[in-house]
Amino acid sequence: MLGPGDYLLGVAALALLVLASWLGATAARTRLVPEFEGVAAHLATSVVALALLIWPAELLGTFGWFAPVPYLAAVAAVGVGLWRLLPRVARGKGGRGQLGPQAPPSPASGPADRSSPISALAAALIGLIAVLLFIPGVRDSLSTGMTGFDSTWYHGPFAAGFHQSGNTWDLHFIAPQFLAWFYPANAEIFHAVGMLAFDRDLISPLLNLGWFVGALFALWCIGRPFRVGGHSVLLGALILSAPLLSDQAGEARNDIVAIFFLLAAVAMVLNGATIDSVAARRLPDGALIVAGLAAGLAAGTKLNYLLPSATLLVGIAVAAPAGGRRRAFGIGALAAIAGGGYWYLRNLFHTGNPLPWFTDVGPLSLPGPDQTLGGREGHSVFGYLTDGSIWSDWFLPGLHHGLWLIWPLLLGAAVLGLVLCLGANRVLAVAGAVGLAALVAWLVSPTAASGPEGMPRGFESGLRYLAPALVL
Repeated sequence: MLGPGDYLLGVAALALLVLASWLGATAARTRLVPEFEGVAAHLATSVVALALLIWPAELLGTFGWFAPVPYLAAVAAVGVGLWRLLPRVARGKGGRGQLGPQAPPSPASGPADRSSPISALAAALIGLIAVLLFIPGVRDSLSTGMTGFDSTWYHGPFAAGFHQSGNTWDLHFIAPQFLAWFYPANAEIFHAVGMLAFDRDLISPLLNLGWFVGALFALWCIGRPFRVGGHSVLLGALILSAPLLSDQAGEARNDIVAIFFLLAAVAMVLNGATIDSVAARRLPDGALIVAGLAAGLAAGTKLNYLLPSATLLVGIAVAAPAGGRRRAFGIGALAAIAGGGYWYLRNLFHTGNPLPWFTDVGPLSLPGPDQTLGGREGHSVFGYLTDGSIWSDWFLPGLHHGLWLIWPLLLGAAVLGLVLCLGANRVLAVAGAVGLAALVAWLVSPTAASGPEGMPRGFESGLRYLAPALVL
């Protein structure tokens, strides 16, 4: 039983962590993207603050020192140190910069271009409705505990293993299914931090509610440069509230975590392309860093976000002027490695392969465990695309349950929108390419249609891998 004293001590520890990381992130954000304002500025600060919570955990955990006192001290030192040492940067004035020669349609660049109060009010109401639909699942888990399969299979055990052992570098063997012990674990770090504070998973059922709200704010920031923040929240919230993501509420599943980071990465690109860089005709270095960091945090959360995250990095490089492409890619890639490279470096150290699920890549033969995925048979949606019986027996019912009766409209409009982005301008082309890459990742994932040959029982559950493409 958690006594009042222990509870208050845990609350104080969490408050200290949030305050220190936010102070440090605010200082870093004002240095990196001083022209960001409003929700976009808060979103950039949030991305940096979350990284400041992850990095000390990874550093200490590498040596088995991930424990309450060292972790609190490390986060406080980094946060306060950044706040004190980084110089303040005055808000810049002037024009806006673009990621390439074409300007996005009607981008917002300053106070005069903010979305209307009516649009902001509509977005707030839509977001409130979406949150109210999410809350019942959180309430149930607070009453009964997390009982979802993935939460009890590896998300929760990973976090508990980090907390109990103080080690994030060693592999935490749980079950042979899907070689899950090699999965990236950014999301589990946050559950482990809650366990450090209360010595149990007290706040774990609440965390996905926070990620859900963060995703709504990221949606607003995606629409903001084009003065359609309210529309962006409405359409994105429709997918976030669909049955295909209903298992995120109150559980430790990490799909909503990775969705937040990917949306934040795209938002940083779209908003960064509207700030003062006319002379350079490129995305400013600070926006590149925050966008790359968010993309890396997504890839360090869930494996199927590797492709869309890499696409974002390549996209911002291709969209940059010819002379600055290597620089743009290098800055974004280094930031992305900082956000998610730890887990793949750990895999490389233990197996000689950063992606030990894949041992044959073209002519290359890479080391890895001599073991199949285990559990359900792996099959991709792509492998079943021309099988009419699979469509009638599995895919159509799954799409109906996961995306309601209007799934053809949702899926068709999403794909059409992403394709149209490719021909709009270089900024929107990056966003469209990221969404299409997420779609491809779902199509080829060996767990998107898992199950015995001809019986893809995992299809409906695997629709959550499609969610980032639909949201974008």
